[in-house]
Amino acid sequence: MNKLKLIFLFTILLFIIVSPSIANPDDEESDNTTTIAGVEVYTDRVYVQDSTNNLKAICFDVGYGFDGISGGMAIRYWNIAIGIGATGMLAPSKDFAYSAPIGERFSQSEPLPEGYYADNAPGQGVYIDASYYLPYLEPFTIFATVGFYAQQDTLIAVSYDSGNAFYRGGTTKSGPTFGGGIEYYNSQWIRTAFGYHSKRGFFFRLAYTWR
Repeated sequence: MNKLKLIFLFTILLFIIVSPSIANPDDEESDNTTTIAGVEVYTDRVYVQDSTNNLKAICFDVGYGFDGISGGMAIRYWNIAIGIGATGMLAPSKDFAYSAPIGERFSQSEPLPEGYYADNAPGQGVYIDASYYLPYLEPFTIFATVGFYAQQDTLIAVSYDSGNAFYRGGTTKSGPTFGGGIEYYNSQWIRTAFGYHSKRGFFFRLAYTWR
């Protein structure tokens, strides 16, 4: 829980640092004027949102979920981004012994002896995602992601009486992923986002953009 609080505070601080002043964004507002009889007349102040046409970006992600910390990066062109990364970093570890007690035998292909229950120790995994951005709420942008992950876990047998755990084997899990979030247009070069991912949990994204 303390790690989660630190990550949350760090992302909020980073968001504040890279965010320009919302009240007076000098480089993102322009005067809306009308020329009447050769005289330029001021009408209103209009917020200017940069179009996503030909937008390119490199994105960096950090997240926290049930499998620990995740990190990754993505490349974006226009409204589509492709990302890769890893999960399970600094995940809570489970201690177990590789040798079974005398007279016991553990195998993932055989039923557990009486007095034991099955558990698993999550390992590190990899993922690949595709994101699609919907720029309909400027200066905010909604995005959705779909992808695929693979992860190597360790199967263990745990004693009801002592709580000791023993190695049973390894297994690979894989499957589809999905998620989404909302991105904020901070400036011409920076965009930040928060989202949720079915495998990575909550994540923060920092994007550097250019044309």
